[in-house]
Amino acid sequence: MLIPDLIIQLITVVIGVVLYTAIFKIVKNVIYKIIH
Repeated sequence: MLIPDLIIQLITVVIGVVLYTAIFKIVKNVIYKIIH
């Protein structure tokens, strides 16, 4: 049973958004600590 390309793309997008959000929060916290 092959997974359709649409599902693979959806999973890739979800993982990308999660990683982007995590990195954004880390960077934001680092900048906040540097400023204060």
